[in-house]
Amino acid sequence: MHITGMDCQTEMFSDLNSLWQRFAPNDHVLSLTQMHGSEKSNYDIIIAANVCNECHDIYQMQATVQSLFYQLADNGFLIIIDSALKKTTRLLMACRDYLIERHNAHVIAPCPHNEICPMYVRNKRDWCHYYVDWQCPALLHDIHKNIGIDHRFLKYCFWVFQKNEKNKQVIPRPYLHARAVSSHRYSKGKSEVWVCDNQGCLKNMRLLNKDQSNANLVFSNVGRGDIISLPHHNRTRINKSDTVQRIASLNKKTVV
Repeated sequence: MHITGMDCQTEMFSDLNSLWQRFAPNDHVLSLTQMHGSEKSNYDIIIAANVCNECHDIYQMQATVQSLFYQLADNGFLIIIDSALKKTTRLLMACRDYLIERHNAHVIAPCPHNEICPMYVRNKRDWCHYYVDWQCPALLHDIHKNIGIDHRFLKYCFWVFQKNEKNKQVIPRPYLHARAVSSHRYSKGKSEVWVCDNQGCLKNMRLLNKDQSNANLVFSNVGRGDIISLPHHNRTRINKSDTVQRIASLNKKTVV
């Protein structure tokens, strides 16, 4: 495997080289180059980790994401992972729509659809983000405890785009599936979670305690990021006879 490491600042290359020598398999090749937005390449996979949060505004972020997408081979994948800051994430939500509208990008994850982001247009308060459990290093734990910061979870946002210039077959979307985009909320007599379904709709799904059954029991334990099956597109209340399944979860493993 040939991997190219890119950064605007060449000073980062020495750190990357050290990490590569320590952890990389012997049969993998690393090349280091300074990032130039005008280059045309044919990468199968591009990973942009903590890149977009350094952009000053939507125009700079669109230019950055567009440049990265431009360097993909056809059917290649652009993976964006960034901090879950509200401003950064909402800008990335807008960039997601921009790539779909202007460059025919296909969203593989986390969105179960290729429509306009319903959370972005619904209001200015919400932003699409997720989290994982992690084992905080002892030194960081002591620092966080002393300054009053709660870092029990790593919060992040991410998108995976596929380039499809030649209209080849892309990864199919399962029918009647949705991703949970909020934490589960429990109140007297019911449990609720917001989901984004594969029709591009944002819904507040709810299950009344009196309607709990073996068929829908999974719903009561759905977590943010889980992909679940929906009993019906046009209903937000889950009935006793409805079957709910967890298809996948983002938070099964602890990150060390």
